[in-house]
Amino acid sequence: MQALGLGKINRSVTVEKTPQIAGMINKIHNLVEVKDI
Repeated sequence: MQALGLGKINRSVTVEKTPQIAGMINKIHNLVEVKDI
């Protein structure tokens, strides 16, 4: 989660969608909320 920039509860970050980021999100999909902007 720290690799995504998430460390504490209710923190939000904006990252570019790459295959590497998508893989990280898939591992923790139950812990985060993802929105496309």
